[in-house]
Amino acid sequence: MEYEQFSVYGLSVEYPAGWRVELPRRLERDNGDVSFRSSEGPSVSIFWGPLERLRTKFQTPAEYASDIFNKIKKSRGVKSLEVLEEAAMPIGGHEGAFYKTEETISYGGLIRKVTFKQITIAAHFFCGESKRHFTIYGTISPQKAGEQEDIIRHMIKSIKCHP
Repeated sequence: MEYEQFSVYGLSVEYPAGWRVELPRRLERDNGDVSFRSSEGPSVSIFWGPLERLRTKFQTPAEYASDIFNKIKKSRGVKSLEVLEEAAMPIGGHEGAFYKTEETISYGGLIRKVTFKQITIAAHFFCGESKRHFTIYGTISPQKAGEQEDIIRHMIKSIKCHP
């Protein structure tokens, strides 16, 4: 697989050549997001925000991730969330928390109800140097997990949050 480099405000990541890069109308150094989308379905998003705001509630990326899981479990349409893999790992030179989860999602009404499973690969880390927190995640279907999971893992390993 061939990769290209995306960079903005000191954040850089390698993404698959040929994927579309989507930026919001307003992008700031301290708050922002970027998404990378394949024409074949998978997407990966990176979110960042001020670290001081998170540090008042969470001391580690793992604590932050746990809070996110609790919110996802309570979300409308989420029937279950199972953590398949959990690991501490260095990300961009910082302590990071890596997760692979499987969610069962259900939506629709009485006449037409759709239920499906998806796999989410996510990583969270805090950067004291840039004073930001980062989340990078991608969702894939369990049937296409192999190559798509490798792409998301590559992007996580390639991320840098400051020069």
